[in-house]
Amino acid sequence: MSTSLEEHIKQLKNRLSGGRDLLRDIRETGSIETLPIKGVEPDKRQLTLVPPSPDDPFFLATDEKDPESRRWLQSQGAVLIDDLLTKQDRREFGWPILVTDVKGVLEQAVLRQSYHFNGHALSSGAGGAVNLRAGSLWKGSRYQDFASRLGMSICRTCHMQRH
Repeated sequence: MSTSLEEHIKQLKNRLSGGRDLLRDIRETGSIETLPIKGVEPDKRQLTLVPPSPDDPFFLATDEKDPESRRWLQSQGAVLIDDLLTKQDRREFGWPILVTDVKGVLEQAVLRQSYHFNGHALSSGAGGAVNLRAGSLWKGSRYQDFASRLGMSICRTCHMQRH
């Protein structure tokens, strides 16, 4: 694990770069390989989407609370969950959206749909996102409900769009 925010972002950007290369290879070869896990199907959208560019913004799920640190993360290209939530979302969800755990569920829903995902092995949030990406927790879940209520679709790591 990184010892500083700066080192963490440097490592993350390096991993995102490797992910871009992998996504480019998937698109060029038209082949997606998954681990042999029963019931897990690859996301075929990866064959049609254009991989992100090196300078594109990226979604970052974080528990960082310091406003100065959050601004610095954003200056480095990070898009945070609060950047995606609108006033309408806040009105519709009400006070629960202020709770860190609820935002964590929303972050996992975003990560579930992202074109590329990188997470730390010690993070329960990353573990939840991995399970969602495998489909084991998604259908009929609170995650799916939150994402659909927010009208989110993540077309690729860097382009987050709202319907």
